[in-house]
Amino acid sequence: SPREVEPVLREVTGCEYAIVLGLPDDERGQIVVAVLVEATDTRDDQALRAALRDRLSAYKVPRRFLRLTRTEVPMLSSAKPDMPAVAAMFDD
Repeated sequence: SPREVEPVLREVTGCEYAIVLGLPDDERGQIVVAVLVEATDTRDDQALRAALRDRLSAYKVPRRFLRLTRTEVPMLSSAKPDMPAVAAMFDD
């Protein structure tokens, strides 16, 4: 559940807020990814995942991260993140 992962991401990375979502994956069915907004953590993704494994079950640790500023996060008129647009940011 994103509600379990997001507070841990905020604490570990110092980010203003985190957006956690599941994306389809051919191999696993779904993977966990995260957007870190205004993160102060400078570790690479592998080191960040290692730090998160100390606090989260392995399947809850995001496999991919995006680090964005507040202005880069797509928002709806309701001031909530536009989740389909956020998910599209992970397309390669």
